[in-house]
Amino acid sequence: METAGYIDCHCHLDDPGFAGERDDIVARCRAAGFSRLVTVADAYDEASLDATAELLARHDLVAAAAGAHPHNAGVNRPRRFDRIHPGRAHVLVVR
Repeated sequence: METAGYIDCHCHLDDPGFAGERDDIVARCRAAGFSRLVTVADAYDEASLDATAELLARHDLVAAAAGAHPHNAGVNRPRRFDRIHPGRAHVLVVR
């Protein structure tokens, strides 16, 4: 029986500090035996949403969750969650 591999259920591949290295990070995780990386996007940060959408478009290993911190609850605009390709099977959007 084949094992599923490791799952990182909360990472921040959208972090600006990883710009230019994201593809390499995903490749290293795959080589290390990860079967899924769930990157958490900030639904109120356009750069976070853009980076997450780019990762989802390029890597089948990456899934995403987008959330809102309670201190942003008053400015919630659900349409912003749609930026992360909600129709794709490997995307989990948490509202």
